[in-house]
Amino acid sequence: GAGGLDVACAMAGLPFSIVKPKVVGVKLVNKLRDGVSAKDIIIKLIGIMTVKGGVNKIIEYYGDGVKTLTVPERATICNMGAELGATTSIFPTDERTKEYLIQQGREEDYIEMKADEDATYGVSWGLKDYLEKHDNRLMVVGLECNHEGNERLSEFSPYSFEDYSFGYVEGKGIALIDWMINELKPYIDEKYPTKPGRSHTYIGGSSMGGLMSLYIILKHSDIFSKAVCVSCHLYPLFKQMRKDLRTKMHPNTTVYISWGGREFGNNHVFATVTDQNLQIVRALMKKPQVKVIPYVFKNHDHSETAWRKELPMWFKELGL
Repeated sequence: GAGGLDVACAMAGLPFSIVKPKVVGVKLVNKLRDGVSAKDIIIKLIGIMTVKGGVNKIIEYYGDGVKTLTVPERATICNMGAELGATTSIFPTDERTKEYLIQQGREEDYIEMKADEDATYGVSWGLKDYLEKHDNRLMVVGLECNHEGNERLSEFSPYSFEDYSFGYVEGKGIALIDWMINELKPYIDEKYPTKPGRSHTYIGGSSMGGLMSLYIILKHSDIFSKAVCVSCHLYPLFKQMRKDLRTKMHPNTTVYISWGGREFGNNHVFATVTDQNLQIVRALMKKPQVKVIPYVFKNHDHSETAWRKELPMWFKELGL
């Protein structure tokens, strides 16, 4: 909603700004079993995303399972999308939509609406699919971050910083790292059949996760032997990061670091970030028995889709 002053200003011709929502794709496959209703779909989704998980997001349903749902069933799901805090929820139109409009005497109102062929939604790295396809016996522990405001940036940054887009960000990453090392890892090692030694313990991430992975391998190479640092968010933080490059590291440590040619708004920023990454690479190469593997992907942007394409590369380079 909007406040009274916002509405008044808009009526006076002033611009009215809103947050551009992200589009989250929900793939539906197969069909509902007997005794399961459309309401159960959205209840399951609420259980996964929580009641605030849809804030500033559009939930778009797609996949072969869509055609098995009637229009009223789709309407039920979209109506309850509000329980996620979603901006809105949408389904594509199809033959079942057309049939419904014909029954209502509104056939002329039918318009074909569907996702673009190259729509990617909120895709992930595809680690699960990759591991299953290659029968790779790795245990992956993923961290969910707080998506409210700047909390994701705050939790995943070991440094406090000022950003022209996000304003002041208080770095809480060191507290998160402390929890990972002193609580999370011991818990995983106790509950699951892991190999707890550093030679079998790795860290990886992209963007803010890439920054955290780089910081962790610099400060805690006694615990982690390999790091995947993809598209590290360096631009406003490099001066602070540069000081930590002097840290002494454990021998037999490997660092994969990469960035894309289309991640940045202009060539000046790309040149600056490339220089920052190369300074990191050179600093790591000077450390005894530390191997660094740098990559620049000319056509990659700053997205999960690009990082998904890159995944086989660092698996191969790190010998995983």
